[in-house]
Amino acid sequence: MDMDLANHQARNIRHYVSNLRDVQNSLNNYKASLNSAWQAQEMVYVSNAIDSINNQISRLANNLEVLSRDIKIVADEVKMNKQCDFMKF
Repeated sequence: MDMDLANHQARNIRHYVSNLRDVQNSLNNYKASLNSAWQAQEMVYVSNAIDSINNQISRLANNLEVLSRDIKIVADEVKMNKQCDFMKF
């Protein structure tokens, strides 16, 4: 296992999570703007749709955070095992 590549992938995933959180913030700002500017019954549906999208983004971001942590943990364990094997000789 290439530890540098694994750590690089974990960093990339954390970057994607950050981007997803930025998208969520933008959606929330857009929703707030719409709610203040558009007073119609349809806004309930638009608001619910934005909330649904935000929930999906949250789940995705959370899953990616877990994946990033798992990659880092496995890479660290492999590195430690390699060091232990090297010290045996």
